[in-house]
Amino acid sequence: MKRINTSEDTVVASAHAGKAVSDSSTIPTSQLASRAYARYLERGGEHGRDVEDWLQAERDLQNAHAALHHGASDGRHDGE
Repeated sequence: MKRINTSEDTVVASAHAGKAVSDSSTIPTSQLASRAYARYLERGGEHGRDVEDWLQAERDLQNAHAALHHGASDGRHDGE
């Protein structure tokens, strides 16, 4: 029996990867999707790297989120 390639593997990988993110973050899926799509476009629209783009989008947004909260919690204010 020949296996037909579907996006099922990608969905499973994304769901598994997304679980770790959802435990530690509240990044909206729409933001992740937008960032992953931007990475896709930055690479010239090359297909087949959607999971890589999604995981990098998670890292990018988590880092930005952490930097934002770290700066807010260290007692510094703009202009001081």
